[in-house]
Amino acid sequence: MKPVAVVHSTIYGGAEAYMSRLYRILSERGDAPLLLGSIPGWEAEGLSRRPLELSPKWVGSTVLAGALRLPGERARLRQEVDRLEVDYFHVQFKREQIGFSALLDDRAPVVWTEHGRFLRGPKGALLGQGYKRAARHAAVIICVSDDVAGDVRQVVGPRPRIEVIENSVDTRALRPPDAQDKARARIALGIPENLPVLLWVGRLHPRKRPGFAVDLARQWPGVTIIAGDGELRGEVEASAAEVPNAFVLGHVDETATLFQAADVMAFTSTGGEGFPTTLLEAAAHGVAVVGDEASTVGRILRDMGTDPLQAGATVEEWVETLLASLSRDRSVEVRRWAEEHDVQLWAQRHRDIFESVL
Repeated sequence: MKPVAVVHSTIYGGAEAYMSRLYRILSERGDAPLLLGSIPGWEAEGLSRRPLELSPKWVGSTVLAGALRLPGERARLRQEVDRLEVDYFHVQFKREQIGFSALLDDRAPVVWTEHGRFLRGPKGALLGQGYKRAARHAAVIICVSDDVAGDVRQVVGPRPRIEVIENSVDTRALRPPDAQDKARARIALGIPENLPVLLWVGRLHPRKRPGFAVDLARQWPGVTIIAGDGELRGEVEASAAEVPNAFVLGHVDETATLFQAADVMAFTSTGGEGFPTTLLEAAAHGVAVVGDEASTVGRILRDMGTDPLQAGATVEEWVETLLASLSRDRSVEVRRWAEEHDVQLWAQRHRDIFESVL
């Protein structure tokens, strides 16, 4: 098949990793995917791309400016699309879904993917109106969890078709480290071997609460690693500079070393999450995850074998729970959960859906 992904993003995150991983596997199986736009990591997977610069992803501060730029962006996109052979289009951000689906649907079926919970409040209601109209041009909406699918169904009604495919991890490539692997990882990161390591991985965005990870580091009796990039990087780096044994690494291309070095991971998001790939990566390495109900991934944490903290838990309660996790070896338990989400089955489920819309 000849799928065309229409996506523009400059910061690596779970949604970006999803697209690169999916189309690398489908490329290995004989498909010829093409990206219109930009995704960090796409070309590193050996995948083809044509540049198409779009406005930033829509959040509260960028929606209005982004909407004003849509006519010009649609004109540039039409020029590109008219030159392509395509079996289906794949879009996954509100900007592309609302702004471009009608245009794309004139050429080939359009598939949407939803990674997070739908925005609440007046802004969510306004966005929902445009989303519902645009959804008439989607052949299917793939959601990463039942909770995300429920949000989407409330907005779009009985149509279009909605499918749930939970995120995945390559359990053949990512495995729990042995003692030597862990020692090598800590040497590579400059971490003392005898200190417990707390890991935080994510986009440095207010909703992800990287600042709270720094607060945890102040009371954590070991090393804290904060990995990721985003708008709060300067603020987080300045705050962490005052904390002994707290390290802000920025974006890390190869995260396996981080998980091999870690003893436990903190997931501090305040909501809007669908099915974060970082949870799968941690579990594949045998690393337990601690989070709270505010993250909207409470069901996932329970499936992994962890009872989430109550929303609004204090730093002290978080640290106590993180330390308790160290005293209980759950590597086998979380690894088994990861194996239930292996990437090969996940990719095949996607391809079955793509074939069904042609």
